[in-house]
Amino acid sequence: MLDVIVTPLPGSSRETLQGILTNLLNQLTNIRGGQSGSAVSRASAYIDWFYEARRQLRNQVRPFDFERLLSARSFEVVLATTATFPPPGLGEERLLNGLISTEMTERADTLRDRANRAAYRG
Repeated sequence: MLDVIVTPLPGSSRETLQGILTNLLNQLTNIRGGQSGSAVSRASAYIDWFYEARRQLRNQVRPFDFERLLSARSFEVVLATTATFPPPGLGEERLLNGLISTEMTERADTLRDRANRAAYRG
């Protein structure tokens, strides 16, 4: 992971950004931990989370930082895979669960790192 500090936009505070990042991390951790249900339902919960995260961060950080926090490219892979997913079979379910778990873990690691940096940066 890159050692990068996310700076709030003018008019936004570090404390507000740290609170948003922490809240988004908690929500994502809950989704990631929810192993019950189908892979498609987990992917749908992640897609909902992603759009909510975009809404909350849009006016808080620069576009460059926004992309590092919420990788649109990775999200598009999840979105495309979920949209074209066949009726679930054992192999397909495992594949989508692996994809969505990896994506959520990467987003959680990034948010945790940035929230910690926002909290401790002086």
